[in-house]
Amino acid sequence: MTITDPGTDLRRYLPDAREAVRWKLDGLPERDLRRPPTPTGTDLLGPAGPEPDTDTDHWATVVDTHWAAWKHADATAEELPLDAVGHVPQWPGPDAAPRLCRVLVHLVVETERHAGHADHVGHVGHADLVREPIDGGVGHRPGAGRMPATDDTWWSRYRERAVAAAGQN
Repeated sequence: MTITDPGTDLRRYLPDAREAVRWKLDGLPERDLRRPPTPTGTDLLGPAGPEPDTDTDHWATVVDTHWAAWKHADATAEELPLDAVGHVPQWPGPDAAPRLCRVLVHLVVETERHAGHADHVGHVGHADLVREPIDGGVGHRPGAGRMPATDDTWWSRYRERAVAAAGQN
């Protein structure tokens, strides 16, 4: 096993998580990216905010804008040392001046939370839950979905067992 420094790991995990998000958005028409299938208004571009009439920052005009921002952030993370202090005005009090390391950890956690993950037993995340009803697309990446090799009948039975188990509690 090769040992790397924390900065190398953070700089590797963030683009990997972003690519998982990108795959979950790729190929869908604009309507499916924005249509909220949940009662809270969550869509593939992100959760709804507390002020639906004013909190539209997640309603990106063009998804490519996100990729450009990600590339800019990645370039900044490559240029600066992990102990570089930045400014995040939305973060309260002393948290508004975090070190780059903390920002990278925050971004990895938030991106992974949005992308979700699919492990060997098929746990999925936010983007999977929103995309699955659209076209069945879930998993980590095309060809590496990390979902169990099963068919629709198996999933139907699995869901029935899970619902039955929930009813016993």
